[in-house]
Amino acid sequence: MTHKGGPTGAPATSVPETAVTAEIGQLLNDYFAAFNDYDVDAVRTAITDGYVLYEGGSWDSDRAVSTPVSQAYGAAHVFAFVKGYNRENKVQFERLGEPIMSGDGPWLVAQVIHMTSTDPTYPNGVDGISTLTVVDEGGTLKVARDIFVGFEVKTNRSQL
Repeated sequence: MTHKGGPTGAPATSVPETAVTAEIGQLLNDYFAAFNDYDVDAVRTAITDGYVLYEGGSWDSDRAVSTPVSQAYGAAHVFAFVKGYNRENKVQFERLGEPIMSGDGPWLVAQVIHMTSTDPTYPNGVDGISTLTVVDEGGTLKVARDIFVGFEVKTNRSQL
């Protein structure tokens, strides 16, 4: 992809390609489907043994700067969460737009997410971005880390 220069007539510059490969696209499909299906075995297949999920930002957008949340969860905690809270509260992750990536192994992949659930704490869901670190583990692509930063949605989208 080439940028043709700005209004100042600056020379064209090379811009790195950011579209995900077919293989990484399939991993994203499998990863998010595993969470949406509450399928611990499928989650286990999509992640490395040392996988960590980081949650950052603040669920309450009114206090986002003053009271940030930052927690890290290993695979065992994530499995319990998928089987428990996620299933009980019908948590679903909707991917919005196309993901972007950077790197040539390991890869950083960013995906905008809208999370919904029946948990009354977040009646309109949570919007955020998952930045995943994807690695090649013996010829199989897996997610090694997911850094999710999100904020509670204050407005019901159906009213927009």
